[in-house]
Amino acid sequence: MNDTKKSNISLWESVQKTEESATRPILIGPMKGKVSIDGLYFIKKATEIFGPIGKNWGYDVVEDYMEDTIPIYVHVPEGSEPVPPVMGKNHTARIVLWWKDQESPADIRYEITHYGHTPYIYNSKHGPICDTEARKKSLTDAQKKCLSHLGIGSDVYMGMFEDQEYMQELREEQEIEKADDRAAKEIEIKQEYEKLLDNHIQLIEKAQNTNALEKIFCSFARTVKRKGSDKDMIRLVKAKDKRKYELTEELKK
Repeated sequence: MNDTKKSNISLWESVQKTEESATRPILIGPMKGKVSIDGLYFIKKATEIFGPIGKNWGYDVVEDYMEDTIPIYVHVPEGSEPVPPVMGKNHTARIVLWWKDQESPADIRYEITHYGHTPYIYNSKHGPICDTEARKKSLTDAQKKCLSHLGIGSDVYMGMFEDQEYMQELREEQEIEKADDRAAKEIEIKQEYEKLLDNHIQLIEKAQNTNALEKIFCSFARTVKRKGSDKDMIRLVKAKDKRKYELTEELKK
């Protein structure tokens, strides 16, 4: 990667990893099983990057409106007078998020525009519901959308939180950051990795067939690429090639 590309992506890479403590699982709706990031976490990260909100960065609400969706029919007991349907509504906020670059003139600011959406009146198993906090939620949604375009929380939006190996690495990095003795924690995590590497080498040496061999190798190769050295990868590949040769020779007998 050349210097220009490194410069362009440096902000993104500095904020792309999300603190696991700032996330929570989505339990209902079409996004069930995914992860949501706390809105205040985005504000915290933006403050770390740019400084106090309102001074070095902020946002302007450009649009704020309700839209009709579909009629919601209310269930009534048999024999009761029918109730007219309630019109469903969604709330939308469009904001311009701005920030200043310390290296640019004071009168120049940079902007991102995005929308936030929230159901305001919607159906539920109990009938129509009105969310009185819809405007606040739409604003938070729009803020998160804008700041995610700078890279904040991008590992969540790109599905990395569904990768168990990535999550293990992220937890280890955050454990080191929070540890009283970072050097000792780094040594501890390194020793755990080396133990895992030894265990996988042993599993490779005992693989019963080439399919099992390939699965064992691939299951740990990505971990070695992320956390290990070239020597570790060479060691893993040599063990795989040796066992593959042994299995091939056994089939010839």
